Amino acid sequence: MNAPDDLAGALDPADLGALAAQGFVSAETRPSGAVTYKLRWRRAGRQRVRYLGSDPAAAAAVRAALANLQAPARDGRAAAGLLRRARAALARAKAVLAPALAAKGYHYHGYASRRGRPAAAGPAAGNGPAPESKGVTHE
Repeated sequence: MNAPDDLAGALDPADLGALAAQGFVSAETRPSGAVTYKLRWRRAGRQRVRYLGSDPAAAAAVRAALANLQAPARDGRAAAGLLRRARAALARAKAVLAPALAAKGYHYHGYASRRGRPAAAGPAAGNGPAPESKGVTHE
């Protein structure tokens, strides 16, 4: 495997899917001092390896292709982290603001502040005494 185009041609779709999640190009020094490059990833719990050769330019090209393949997953993790931090900041802001809002008659409904309903008066609202039933005396 010498070029990024070979990445898709030399691997089956399941391996490409596993590489999109995780995988890397390793540089290994042989006892002779020569550096060789290997593409490593895990699939179904087992490490898989493809020999890339000793050309640093080819290894760099495979690294670039791998970075492009992994970019959506990496961007998704970064966005999830930002969203987690934003939610935590909103929760802290709500905790600080809730007592002041409650003093003015407001409360939170999700992230929106709402004014509480005024208490209804009279028997129709259910706050007064129950209406008399016909034929029943309360003596």
